[in-house]
Amino acid sequence: MRYVMLFLCIWATACNKPASGSRQNTETAAETTPSQSAEPDTTPAAPETTQTKDVLYYYRTLEAPFATEYPLQESKGKWVCLSPSTSEPLEDIVVDLNNGFIQIVDPGTGGGDWTIQCVLFRMANGAPVLGLSKTFFDGTGIRQDVHILRPEDARRRDWTDYALPKIDGFSFLRDDSAEEEEIVHQLLPVTIELPRYGTTAKAKVYTGLQDLYCRGGENEFSDYCGLFQQVRRAEILLKWNKEQGKFVQ
Repeated sequence: MRYVMLFLCIWATACNKPASGSRQNTETAAETTPSQSAEPDTTPAAPETTQTKDVLYYYRTLEAPFATEYPLQESKGKWVCLSPSTSEPLEDIVVDLNNGFIQIVDPGTGGGDWTIQCVLFRMANGAPVLGLSKTFFDGTGIRQDVHILRPEDARRRDWTDYALPKIDGFSFLRDDSAEEEEIVHQLLPVTIELPRYGTTAKAKVYTGLQDLYCRGGENEFSDYCGLFQQVRRAEILLKWNKEQGKFVQ
């Protein structure tokens, strides 16, 4: 009898022990393993937004003090820009993306023309360099503000002093000219014409003030009219050196 009781006790203990792979283990596995019946995530990935960094991109992202008053917009395949002085659409607009060239001419209200030029150059390593000029011509005199910028250089934006050689009215006179510096600067202003084709810019001397001061009658500059006869060339070519990131004569 004692052996029968011992056998029954061992059998009962074995029956109460959880079997391998029982519901207790299954629940634990369910907590750590994703359900196979869940639907896959079909949400499309956000598209990558990349904007071409062409001359138009850099023109539009110009910041003060280099930004212009002439924002460009495209409408029905045509470039549109309003004159800040008249609020009328301008007609003389060139946006040549292939050649990295933008030009906007604003005749204003009749008091003179503004010409904006923006040209994209590249250095040897591909870094962008932007030539930007703002020129005002009132029919008699001319003045210009020109800058050479590196829009993606975080250390320094304006590289004009480095990238443009020093050229003034004396650069167009005979080497032995002894005229007063102030007089030369006033009577022979120099402007930079940025290129649409190629990479060679032109420094040009303006001699139109001769018609104002040297066609009869006494004036403050009549004694200096001989200065215009000393001009030996009308322009100087400035070639783009992409290795140095500057224009050279």
